[in-house]
Amino acid sequence: MTVKFIERVGLRGNAALVILGERESKTDPFAIFRAFSFDLQTKAKSPVRSAGVEWFWMWRLEKVTHLTSVDDTDIIFQFLTCTECESERLLAAVHYAVNTGTWELRQWSNEDGAGLMIGSDDQYGDDGFYHYDCLHAIADVTGDGLDTVAIRCRESVQPDPEKPLKRVKRDETTLYSARDGKIARTVIDKTSAYATTVQHVLCATKLSSPLCRKHAPILSTPRLP
Repeated sequence: MTVKFIERVGLRGNAALVILGERESKTDPFAIFRAFSFDLQTKAKSPVRSAGVEWFWMWRLEKVTHLTSVDDTDIIFQFLTCTECESERLLAAVHYAVNTGTWELRQWSNEDGAGLMIGSDDQYGDDGFYHYDCLHAIADVTGDGLDTVAIRCRESVQPDPEKPLKRVKRDETTLYSARDGKIARTVIDKTSAYATTVQHVLCATKLSSPLCRKHAPILSTPRLP
């Protein structure tokens, strides 16, 4: 990497969040990013990372918001798992931890870890080609004054690449919202109180999505407690 640069700097108290980017050359269209928490008083620097999530290809800011408390700060961004490959697009958040005074990579849930899939290139598996239709939105769905993250992804498999017939393998809508000061993961089905609201919020981001056709089901998976 011959080109290094500062992409963004955020400040909360004495803790600076610094996003550093690198490219192989000035003309390289692909960039990889790392995040650091830097204490302006002690000059201590620590990487913002998690197991399996350390580098962020094509980092892009999504929203600066509050997910668990009005006193908290979350910087939500998206990135690719790789470039020039069958990549996934993930959604992550850097969270300012008041108790430590540092920036940390938020863990969404035990199931998801630090990255939420919000899109993917077609993947090849034993059953054929897998296609993904996804929508995501960051909005106050529950009406508590805090933003929630809503995601719906439908996974379909195409056994024969010469035939357009696809079979839906999975269709899941999840909501990540505040509960007792932490992020709670909830699977939304048609009986959920937020089912209609979530679908409306998601489709408002992309009306042309195949997930937004009239009378399309919200989900067939049971809701988590």
